[in-house]
Amino acid sequence: DLQEPRWELLLVDDGHRMKNENTVFHKSMRTNFKASMKIMMTGTPLQNNLGELFTLLNYLIPDVFPRQESFLTWFAGPLQQDLDKLGRSMQDIKFTKEEEAMLVQNLHAMLAPFLMQRTKADVMDEETLPNCREEVIRVQLSAWRHKLYQELSNEALQVLNANAEISIQQLNYTMMQLRK
Repeated sequence: DLQEPRWELLLVDDGHRMKNENTVFHKSMRTNFKASMKIMMTGTPLQNNLGELFTLLNYLIPDVFPRQESFLTWFAGPLQQDLDKLGRSMQDIKFTKEEEAMLVQNLHAMLAPFLMQRTKADVMDEETLPNCREEVIRVQLSAWRHKLYQELSNEALQVLNANAEISIQQLNYTMMQLRK
């Protein structure tokens, strides 16, 4: 069982799938897999939304980013005196898209020492990429698949012969079964 041990290192590929804490994937990773260290890989650029950034950081290092409110308060530090004078808290503030973009840009700069971001251009430029080549290799069906294919074909023909009309849904279902 993969869930049982406490892992030393947990590597999450397609880490951008973790940005929504309400998904089954995120909840499963959080509750079922424990690790001393977590690494998240993604080809997707850093998110441009404070809530999504918090969710990713909270998953990776929950001791540093325990609650979204404290995360947002951390950003409001320079504004806190002005907020206190107005009798307001960070929860009262709604950022405009431009303000949030500036905060995210600042967060990206702070996180830069902890992140390694690569693009395809960093790995290979267009001139050094090999030409794309496609090769189709035909393989015979195994005995089991051949028998299943025959049974599905016969079943479809029986339905078609018994009733001159066959629904598109029935035909699509049979075609999908035959492709497996």
